[in-house]
Amino acid sequence: MTYKKKIKILLVLAIFSFLSVLAMTESVLFGLCLEKELFTCQEKLGEIGQPLGLFSVILIFLLFILHFSNPKVFKTWLKFAIPYLFVVSLPIILAPASNAGIYGVDSEILTWFFSGLFLFVSLIIIWIKSYILKKRERHENEKI
Repeated sequence: MTYKKKIKILLVLAIFSFLSVLAMTESVLFGLCLEKELFTCQEKLGEIGQPLGLFSVILIFLLFILHFSNPKVFKTWLKFAIPYLFVVSLPIILAPASNAGIYGVDSEILTWFFSGLFLFVSLIIIWIKSYILKKRERHENEKI
């Protein structure tokens, strides 16, 4: 499977995740919550929806950039992204939903921190790998 096809599949999954989050915000309309249990139901959906929504928006942005990049850039980024997302999901899931921790760290703060870090590191990886590949290509062209 080509890297562009992989990007398109990941892009579809990210868009589906984002649309799922939008459905969670309108939980009564889509039949996810009953009106009498609205507050507790939306609170639970919010705990799931916020990390999913934030990471899916970032993934859509990054995958759009990667779609126009070299396949080696995508491979390098993917080697970072997959383990990162799995490792980071654990503290977000285990963190308290509200500001109940000793240091005042809850799942929302962790979500914002880890998603921002993911975007920052991803952009650095994409830029550095692209720079190295272009530099290598120029060097090879000068030899000829």
